[in-house]
Amino acid sequence: MVHLHGVSGIGKSTLLRAFVDSERSGARKICLVDGRALEPSERGFLEELARGLRVARPTLAAVSRRLSASRVPVLIIIDSFELLGLLDAWLRQTFMVRVGKNVRLMLVSRFPAAPQWTEAAEWRGDFRSIQLPPISDRAALELLASLGTDPASARALTKFAHGHPLALVIGGAAASRLPAATGRAPQAAINALARRFLAEVEDPQVREALRAASLVRRVTRSLLYAMVPEIADDALFDRLVAIPFIEPAPDGLMIHDAVREALRADLEAIDPKAFQRYHRAAWRQLVQEAKSAPIADLWRYTADLIFLISNPVIRDAFFPSDVAEFHVESAGEADGRAIAEIAAAHDGEAVARIIERWRRYMPRAFYVVRDARMRVAGFYCLIDPEDAAPAMLDADPLTSNWMRQLKKRPLPKEQSALFVRRWLSRADGESPSGVQAAAWLDIKRHYMERRPSLRRVYFGLVDVGPYSRVAEGLNIRLIDEAPVTIGDRNFRCLELDMGPRSVDGWLGQLAAAEIGAEHDGLLDERRRALMLDGRAIDLTRKEFEMMRYLMLRQGEAVSRIELLNDVWGITHDGSGNVVDVIVASLRKKLGKLARAIETVHGHGYRYRSPARTAAGSRKPAPVVRSKTRKAARIKTRAGAGI
Repeated sequence: MVHLHGVSGIGKSTLLRAFVDSERSGARKICLVDGRALEPSERGFLEELARGLRVARPTLAAVSRRLSASRVPVLIIIDSFELLGLLDAWLRQTFMVRVGKNVRLMLVSRFPAAPQWTEAAEWRGDFRSIQLPPISDRAALELLASLGTDPASARALTKFAHGHPLALVIGGAAASRLPAATGRAPQAAINALARRFLAEVEDPQVREALRAASLVRRVTRSLLYAMVPEIADDALFDRLVAIPFIEPAPDGLMIHDAVREALRADLEAIDPKAFQRYHRAAWRQLVQEAKSAPIADLWRYTADLIFLISNPVIRDAFFPSDVAEFHVESAGEADGRAIAEIAAAHDGEAVARIIERWRRYMPRAFYVVRDARMRVAGFYCLIDPEDAAPAMLDADPLTSNWMRQLKKRPLPKEQSALFVRRWLSRADGESPSGVQAAAWLDIKRHYMERRPSLRRVYFGLVDVGPYSRVAEGLNIRLIDEAPVTIGDRNFRCLELDMGPRSVDGWLGQLAAAEIGAEHDGLLDERRRALMLDGRAIDLTRKEFEMMRYLMLRQGEAVSRIELLNDVWGITHDGSGNVVDVIVASLRKKLGKLARAIETVHGHGYRYRSPARTAAGSRKPAPVVRSKTRKAARIKTRAGAGI
């Protein structure tokens, strides 16, 4: 196994392509996996390998049999492995154990390998870590000469870029003088050069397209049309391909992440209105496309929506910005003592006995968090209630409570729940910490593996306070019941209901809330209330969900069937009146702003923002049947920024 790592833009992927091109002799088979386009789950990885190996069933058994049966050595290369951190422990503990000795693995990442690879006894002698350093001044001058840079500029740029290939390429493409000195950090040099490059783009359409593209994970033709509809065409899309830090990918164009972050940060600081406009347009387009996307492509849209989320609790799980301090793996029998000690120290003996009972009954439900020295720094326990005997669930006061919640509000037959029985850090208990963050990152791996069936997640906390704000931002609610007492600990129960569209729908809601569900000030996401004349008017759960759904699609005619499918999670022919009842209730609470929810006869409803209407004093334009007047009305709305 080889782990090649280096800072963003140092040339890892370029070196990798050159290596693959040199291995065309057939002496070994190469399976190249692009981490940018891969669902970060066991299922996603196996499906990708199965396609490359032409295996009919993407199971671990079938893939490992095909690999082990190969008559020539097989090299599996995973590029952008930092995006597949959720797979790290599974690759090490399960996949590489199952395949034959003829299989080699190469990981290419921005970050060094986890200590489990370098410190574990079973990998000693079979693991090599290679750090890719900056190129020499001589190589830098040769590179710039190949780009047509004059000798004087090449010498200055070589000194400025400190051997960083991407900085050299961008600098060579920018014609004018260098920006101000930025120190020796490669990212600082790239930031400065990216801004310089953008400033020197003469075509204003290309410049705007670049700014818009910096907000999204990948650029497709449809996304470009949605974000910059006035200027987008096929020719503009093709011109983006020629830019030195943009490359074609299997599912669109991708701006190099080091450059994209610089352009994105600049746009948000300098032109926040454009930033929000591009953001909303991208979100609407992605949500619309995801509705008809085949299952095989659904992860791409989920990843696109995650990329629009700024919340680090979600974003860093899939797009990490730094080296992980802790690493998670399945607990072994030898970890039982450490788990018991941590549970007893923070939760008391009564809780520790229940945790130990679960560990002996369901050992595969336990995962340990290890530090850089491979010591157990914490653990978590994740239970699928379908896999547990009713007697075990009833004997534990917490899981018994969660089963009652499921009986009160039963899930549809095809949907499921998970119980996060407990997570604890040796040093900090249940309090926020690096250990807790590592545990929850790994729990998201289970979310991904269980989509699209996972609907609810239950967990308990002794002290909800430190998590209250994060919980609200993630749509996690406190169950309004008395605490569950175990020994001398009182646990409050919490529930995450992801909605009928499972993980994908939940992530889409988070992205939507950030992008501007409450931008006109009418809906308060945190209070789940309408804000009218400075007063908060509480909404029921369905009233809130429908109001947010309509607001996020303002200006669009939303059918009753869409509302039933996406808000209620049921397939319906639209003949009932449940939607109309909720709309009537919302209009009553809106009072003088009731006409913000318009009826689209024979179809459904449309939300029209009252933000530019003086407290509802202006009457909304009537629904006009004439095509000419309708077109004029649409134009007026567009001019009002709606």
